[in-house]
Amino acid sequence: MATLDEMIALAEKHVENGRRIVAKQRERVESGNSYNIAQARELLEHFERTLAIFESDLKRLLDQRNSN
Repeated sequence: MATLDEMIALAEKHVENGRRIVAKQRERVESGNSYNIAQARELLEHFERTLAIFESDLKRLLDQRNSN
């Protein structure tokens, strides 16, 4: 089983990657350079929801570490 610090490191990596993906997709939507802008927006919303889950998980882990 992973240690709390290992889980935090993995969660930080997920958040970092998620933020990068959201930023890239947001650029695509804002530039209008997508074949199907509706699908691009839908995908952006999906990425944003996923990022929110990653950020929430990271916060939970950091709170857990800080409470010990």
